[in-house]
Amino acid sequence: MRLPTPLRTSFLCLSSACVVLAQAQQSLPLNSLSTFSGSSLPNPATFGLPASSSLTVSVAICSSQASSESFFLTNGSDIFEIELESGFGSWTGPSSNNASLLVDGAGLSTFEVAVSDNGTIHEILDALPLFGDSSANQAMLFSPPFAFETATNPTYPNYTLPPANSSLTEAPPSPTFDLVLAPLSARLTSLPQTGCSLANMSSAGTVVLNNAWLRGSGEWRSQWLVEGLSPDTNYTAYVIEDRVKVSGPIYFVTKS
Repeated sequence: MRLPTPLRTSFLCLSSACVVLAQAQQSLPLNSLSTFSGSSLPNPATFGLPASSSLTVSVAICSSQASSESFFLTNGSDIFEIELESGFGSWTGPSSNNASLLVDGAGLSTFEVAVSDNGTIHEILDALPLFGDSSANQAMLFSPPFAFETATNPTYPNYTLPPANSSLTEAPPSPTFDLVLAPLSARLTSLPQTGCSLANMSSAGTVVLNNAWLRGSGEWRSQWLVEGLSPDTNYTAYVIEDRVKVSGPIYFVTKS
């Protein structure tokens, strides 16, 4: 969000100081993910940003408790506030050599900052995990699709038999997926909906199987078989892709 004129005027005065501070503070490299603890930072804290014709800066809150930090960015000519929603926010635009990020009121919270010239690194995905089935103490869950298998349409007539020892289709390269699973009473949806915050939670049950699986619809997904769940219990599930992309929540109930 671009700041209204009165606030812009105030922060433009601050921006010169921000640039000076950023030179002495840490610079955030391009296409990087950095984690910071407010307890080890000055208040406010400033970080230098790289110049780019299209820079994306995204922020993710990792702490589970309520926090009140604010994030402001100067691209060298103007100042913007990165507004957070569900613990996540981002800004995209051109930046010059004296661009910087200012963090105010971080307190004791932990947060991530990602800097990219190739789109947003932190993301809440539209595709959801898939619930397979459950017993009283087991559940089968799947990640969102990460690849698709295209079947070749046969041509007729074709009297060639397939090889008797044909091998199984090899799974394509997969992102790193992590499953986060907890009873509904754990209120995962009240946390910041970020990968680093959800990953800090203890996951219910024990994963006894996790591999790539080609479903009948031609979708490659990561699958989990989880044991040690409680009967007749409502659960919330998320899948985190490469630590920073969140899919979910979905809900299911174990059998009694």
